[in-house]
Amino acid sequence: MKTLRLLAISAIILLAAGAASPAHATDLLKPNGLSFEAGKIQEKDGRSDLFFASLIPQFSIGGLTAVINVNYIADREFKIRDAGRDFIVVDSVQYKHNDKFKFYYGEIKNLTFGSGFIVSNYRSDIRGNVPLNRQRGIELDLKSDDSYIKAFGTRSDLFGVRGVRTLGAFRLGATAISDADPDFEEIGIDIETNFKREWVKFYAESAKIIDYGDGVALGVVASPVKKFSAKAELRDFSSDFVPSIVDEHYEAGSPFLKLTNTGRTYGLYTSMDFFPGGEYSLGLTHESYEDHQPRTTIKARGKITPRLSGDIFYAQENFVPKNGWIKPKNSVARGILTFKLNNKADLILDYYRAYDDSLNKQDSLTFKTRIKLF
Repeated sequence: MKTLRLLAISAIILLAAGAASPAHATDLLKPNGLSFEAGKIQEKDGRSDLFFASLIPQFSIGGLTAVINVNYIADREFKIRDAGRDFIVVDSVQYKHNDKFKFYYGEIKNLTFGSGFIVSNYRSDIRGNVPLNRQRGIELDLKSDDSYIKAFGTRSDLFGVRGVRTLGAFRLGATAISDADPDFEEIGIDIETNFKREWVKFYAESAKIIDYGDGVALGVVASPVKKFSAKAELRDFSSDFVPSIVDEHYEAGSPFLKLTNTGRTYGLYTSMDFFPGGEYSLGLTHESYEDHQPRTTIKARGKITPRLSGDIFYAQENFVPKNGWIKPKNSVARGILTFKLNNKADLILDYYRAYDDSLNKQDSLTFKTRIKLF
């Protein structure tokens, strides 16, 4: 293990040093960007505070971009914490070719398949803000004129694939996901069609969790203008089925632990998106089921002032029985505030809150400075 670490350290040093090498040095060893981060992580669930320093080189080769984190993380006594702390983290790897092929490795955020009846706003980074390889995953996109395939997989053995084929005014889709812990498989099929110059879309979806229950969804999406869309979806599912099973809470706790229905359940899922994909964006969802407490999620990003920007996400506790109550401490949240000191330096405040299968709160707060060396 020590030998592997030494080899990895040597490789990173060579890559970083490439920037200062003569012109005849191998281009593959020359980063096109290098940043340094240092700060403190306050872990509020009984664990000791951590101090860290990270060297972050970035490399670009053709259409491929890679970012590496080399981390030193220690406690108050400056003892390196090995357990659950990765010295070298592959932060992200991206490749894109003419919108027909996309590859991404890194933290997965806001991943949705189709209408979201199976995979909805999934995030792999909800369990902490310490750099960890296990919070990364892969996304793969293949697209042609009439079809596309989207697949993803995480280090925690969660996998999913979706295929869509356009046939005239209709689009046919199929989705499959699986996980090792909790151990389950789910499949679904859906159909959608467009009217009124494609600003109104109707769809229907049916899904089945193997060896568990099933559910159906009927919905409509309206996008009267490019910068706004709204959705309303009727849902009907059996007592042992979980709608949007892979959602914002998935990495915080097993969804099967909250199955409390006594029969088929009916409900309504609604959402609104303002300026989706833009520099400023806001997304809101609301779910209401006859056997559950209603819940809301919020995600937003944008500039607060010319120098201050924010990226926040909040989702209330899910699958709470009608006779229970939503506990704010069991909701999941992630918020990042960035203050730009100048073109080279930023101050960053990073907060997260989640909970484990025993409903124990887990949260931490990170203060750090990021300096762009070149």
